[in-house]
Amino acid sequence: MNVLLSDLKSAVNNAARNVSSRSTIPVLHNIFLMWTGDELKVAGTNLDRFYLTRVEGKDGEPFAITVPAKTMVDIVNSLAADTVSLEYDPKTVKLHIDGGATFDINGIDAQDYPPLPNPLVDAIQVDGAVLVEAVRQVSFAASTDEARPVMLGVHWKDGYMAATDGFRIARVKAPEGIEALVPASSWVEAVKHYAGAVHIQARNGQLAMDDGDTLFASQLIEGNFPDYKAIIPKSFKHVVRFTRSELLAAIKRLTVIARDGSNIVSITFDGLDVVFSTSAEGTGHAEETVPHKTDDEQAWTINFNINFLRQAVEASQGEVYLRLNEAVTPAQIDYGKPDEWLTVIMPMHKG
Repeated sequence: MNVLLSDLKSAVNNAARNVSSRSTIPVLHNIFLMWTGDELKVAGTNLDRFYLTRVEGKDGEPFAITVPAKTMVDIVNSLAADTVSLEYDPKTVKLHIDGGATFDINGIDAQDYPPLPNPLVDAIQVDGAVLVEAVRQVSFAASTDEARPVMLGVHWKDGYMAATDGFRIARVKAPEGIEALVPASSWVEAVKHYAGAVHIQARNGQLAMDDGDTLFASQLIEGNFPDYKAIIPKSFKHVVRFTRSELLAAIKRLTVIARDGSNIVSITFDGLDVVFSTSAEGTGHAEETVPHKTDDEQAWTINFNINFLRQAVEASQGEVYLRLNEAVTPAQIDYGKPDEWLTVIMPMHKG
């Protein structure tokens, strides 16, 4: 069969990102290829998530085979032809690739590959751009500590997505109709493939999504997500507004010093100016007065992990609102519409 090289490159590289790198099952190191006579299906899985895309092609007898992901990626990325020919040899389970240069790749029979995900039924339709933005605004707050599996996920319920690592919470408004706890790593990979309308369904321990070209499925995380709503403050004594670009630029400059120390940034308001400062023994000290707006007259100081603060500001937009009470109680960052998006960050003790 014949396929455009650009389409094949995209499909193979995307599938390879979802292939297992640690499995002891050989076929899970492979990419699945199936030519039906109408389309080429390209898939990759690590059993926790499954990527499947359909590529237009023409000519040739139907076939199915799995081939080593790294080998396939390196080959298609090295080719320069506009069109690539794929031909299956069932006697030796080999895939013949001709794109100017020719290759014979030893494969594994497709019958050994995990079953492909079933088509979605009774799925809800959402705007892919909305989904991408929602994931961007919460996934950074998910934990990376595998000892706490439920915190590895993004919780989607009652029209909100939320993530927490125990030190911060991010919550964003999301489409209604789904209840699922999905690994943040799966979400980050999934939204790379969607921009237009996408159908989504939670079923049989998975969340699956399909836009007609690409189907992505992820295993759900079992367990009870923390009651993050109880941590979100109900009111605040102090509110300060910043322009996102000015605040983010200042934080990035201060990170040059903070990264050599304890990653703590102090924010101090004296009734007039808001000063951000950080120090690292052996490196030095940095501080910057950041333009702001506030009706507050009471002086205060609070300390944050500068990386947590940066990620929260990056997830925001327009004006950034910093809301706080005491130096030891949770603070909130939002863009003036906390019902749409917010991040709650625990302050740090500066010893």
